[in-house]
Amino acid sequence: MLGNVSTKGRPLRFAFLIKPNDKKALLSAIELNSVLWGGTYNPIIPLFKRKIKRWRRDTFRKTVEDITIGYIKAFDPDYLVCDFEPPVYVKDLGIDILRTHQILPSKEDPEKLSFGIGLWEILQWVYHDHFRFIQRFPTKVVIPKIPSRDATFWASWFGKLPDKFHKDFMASGYVEAMSVTTPRANQLDKLLSEKVIFPRRLMQHGIETLSRGNFSRDNILFYLNPSDFIDVIDFWNLRAVGRAVLPIPAPLKDDPSLKKIAKEYIEGSRGTHRYNPVIKFRATIIPASSKTMDDTKSFVDSLNLEKDDDGTNPVLMQHWYPRVWDDWAREKDSASPHDIYFEGESEAEINDGKGRLTLPISKPEGIEDPLIGNPKFANEISFNVYGDLEKYAEVFPQDHGEKLSRQLDSVRAFGEWRIGRNGLVRLASSFRPISWELPKAEDIFSAWIEDRGWSFELSTAGKLAKVLYKQIEGWTHGFAHKEILTLIEEMAKSIDGEGRDKSVAYIKDRLKQITGSNRRFEKFLEMNIFTLGINTKCPNCQRGSWFEVDKLNKNLNCPKCLQDFKAIDTVSDGSWSYKTVGPLSVPHHADGATCVVLSVDFFSEMRMGSIQTTPVYSFNSQKKSSKKKLEADFAFLWRENAWGEKAEGIAFGEAKTFNEFKKADFQRMKTMGKEFPGAVLIFSTLREELTPFEVEELKKLTRFGNKHWKSDRPLNPVLILTGNELMSQFRPPYCWPDDEQKKYRDCSGVLGLAKATQQKYLDIKPWDQTWHEEWDKKRQQRQEKKEQEIK
Repeated sequence: MLGNVSTKGRPLRFAFLIKPNDKKALLSAIELNSVLWGGTYNPIIPLFKRKIKRWRRDTFRKTVEDITIGYIKAFDPDYLVCDFEPPVYVKDLGIDILRTHQILPSKEDPEKLSFGIGLWEILQWVYHDHFRFIQRFPTKVVIPKIPSRDATFWASWFGKLPDKFHKDFMASGYVEAMSVTTPRANQLDKLLSEKVIFPRRLMQHGIETLSRGNFSRDNILFYLNPSDFIDVIDFWNLRAVGRAVLPIPAPLKDDPSLKKIAKEYIEGSRGTHRYNPVIKFRATIIPASSKTMDDTKSFVDSLNLEKDDDGTNPVLMQHWYPRVWDDWAREKDSASPHDIYFEGESEAEINDGKGRLTLPISKPEGIEDPLIGNPKFANEISFNVYGDLEKYAEVFPQDHGEKLSRQLDSVRAFGEWRIGRNGLVRLASSFRPISWELPKAEDIFSAWIEDRGWSFELSTAGKLAKVLYKQIEGWTHGFAHKEILTLIEEMAKSIDGEGRDKSVAYIKDRLKQITGSNRRFEKFLEMNIFTLGINTKCPNCQRGSWFEVDKLNKNLNCPKCLQDFKAIDTVSDGSWSYKTVGPLSVPHHADGATCVVLSVDFFSEMRMGSIQTTPVYSFNSQKKSSKKKLEADFAFLWRENAWGEKAEGIAFGEAKTFNEFKKADFQRMKTMGKEFPGAVLIFSTLREELTPFEVEELKKLTRFGNKHWKSDRPLNPVLILTGNELMSQFRPPYCWPDDEQKKYRDCSGVLGLAKATQQKYLDIKPWDQTWHEEWDKKRQQRQEKKEQEIK
C-alpha cells in the first residue's frame, strides 16, 4: 500500500448559545471569545422560542429550529457552549455541550484555559514575533476602554478582556514590554490602523482563513443600531463567517473620522478579478434588521463617493442579511463560514501494507506543548491510498449515531475525535504523534446505515465482487473491453459442471487480436486469471478431462469414472490449454460482479476528478422496526468539491452486465429512494444502448426523482452508466461524441453527471429548468387569480 496522510491544524471552534435579549450573557460570550484563540470566528446564537417579526422577510418557510440548527451546522463547531438547559433539538445534534466555567482556567492551572488556547499563550507568541527586537515601524498593542453605553457593540468590535484577565494583564510585564496603551474605544483613528493590535486581533494571531465559495472577496459595511441586541449579534456572526466587516453605528454616521475610515475602506475594496477583468470587486453595504435601506443609502450618499469611469458605483447596496442558516442560500450569499487554519500542514507517507501508520500532528509553532489535559487545538485529517486492494473510507457522514462513533473508536488512538464538514477531526491535547489505523469503507458504511435503523450484510455477490477486485489487482481498465469480457464468459460457461478450456494458442491469438499486443495476456497470467492445464483422455472411460498443471502427478484420478491411471500413458496425447479461475470462472460475468466492480471503480478519484467515496459492494438490508427489506448491487457515500462548492450524499446502484433491467429492478430502486431521500439512484450496464422498455421505466422513475427536495437538490436523481462510460479510458464528457462533449461540458460531479445522462439517454430536461418552469407557472396562476379578485 502506498499513499499519504495530511493533517491541517486549526483552533478549536465553539458556538455560544444564549437566551434572547440577554445582553449580560452576550457580553460574557464576547469577553470569553476575546481570550480564546480564534474566538473571532465563534458564532453567538440566541435561542428564540418563536420567529421574531424582523426575521420573517429573510426566513421564508423556516422555523426557529431550522434557523438555529442551520447556524450551528454552518459553523460546524467542535463544542457548544450553553449555561442553561438547551432545547432537545440542540441536544439531538450530538455535539458536546460545555458550560462557560468548564472553559475558564482551573485552580490547578490558573493561567491557561481548560479548553482551547488562551490569552497568555498568545501573548507569548506575539511577543516572540513582534517585540523581541526594536522595529522601525513597531506594532502597537492597545486595550480599548469600553464605554458602559452600548458596551456589547464596542466589545464586539474590538474585544473586551474579562475582569480577572484584564486585571492580571495590566499588572503583568507585558504592559511595559509591549508599550500597551488604553485609548477610548470611540477613538477610531487610533485603533483601526493596520499596525494596531487590540484584543480581538490579538486572538487572531497566526490564523489564516480559507474561503469555501467563489466570490466572497467583497468587503462589507454593516449599518446598525449599536444598542440593538440582534444587530450586535448579526454583526458578530457576519464577521465570524470570515468576511471583512466594518460596522457603521448609526449614532456615529456623521462622525468625520468614521466617514474617512469608511471611504478608505471602500476605496481599498475596489479591484478586478485576476483572470477575468469583467468581474469587479466592490465593497457591499448591508443594513441591519433594525435599519432601513433608505437610512443606509443616506449614509453612503453622505460620503460623496466618485463613480468609476464606466459609471459603476463604488459600493454595492444589499438589502438582505446573508442567509448563513440556509443550506441553499448560503452559497448564493457567499455566507459559508470560512475554514480557519494555522500555518503548517504535516504530511506522512503511507507504506505499511497493514493499514496502520503514525499519524503526524500539525501544531501551532508559537505555542508550547500542553502535554496533557482537555483538547487545545484541532487537526483535520485527509488521506489518499494507492495500490491497495482494500477499499478505505474517504467520506465520513456528519449525520451519524452511536454505531459509527463506536466504529471510529476501534480505529482511532489517543485523543478525542469527531466528524466535521471536511472529514475526520482530531481534537488534540498535546503535540504527540499517534499510531492510527485507516478506517475501512465497508466498516464505516455498515455502521452508518445501521445508525439509520437498517441491518447490513454483504451478499454472496458482494463477497464475490470483493474477491474479483483483489484478483484483478484493481486493474479494472484491463477488463473494461467487451470482447475480453465475452472471451472470459465463453470460458466460464459450464460443461458438465466445469468451465470451458481454450488452447494456449487460441488465448494468445485472441487477446493479441483484441488489444494489439501480448502484454494483456502476460498480465492476465500474472494475476492468475488463466491457469494452465492439460486436456487428456482417461484410458478407462475414454472421456476427456482437464487437469491443472500444478496438480499433475505420476498418477491421475479421472473426475468422470473416479479411476486412477498413469499420467505418462496419456499426457503425451493431450493438449495444453487454459481455464479461468477464481470469480471470473463463475458464469454470467462472475454472477454480475464484473459490472459492479467497474461501476464502483468508475467513481474513484482517478476517474471522476474531485470526488471521494466510501463504497461497498452488493449487500442486503432489513429495517429493524418494520422488517422491510432492501438490496443494492453497490452503494457509496460521496463528497465532491467543484469551484469552491462542496456537495455530498449517498448513492445506490443497480447493475446488469449485459442483461436488461426488469420491472422489479426499477421498483426496488424507487423503494430505496423513498427510504433515503436525496439519494442518487444509479443504473449501470455494459450495454451501449437501453431498450425502449428501459427508457420508459427510467423516465417514470426520473420524473419522480427529479422533484425538488432541498438546497437546489432533487429528491432522488437518476444517474445512468452504460458501456460508453464504463468501458472507456476517458471520463464523461470526453468518452462521448464531439457534439455531446460540447453540450454536456459541465457534467462534473455526481449530480452534474446525473443531469447529463438523463438528457443523453432519456431526453429529459434538466431538473432545475423544470422547477423554474413550474414555479413560473404557479406564480402566473397566483397573479391571474389576484387580478380576477380585484376585478
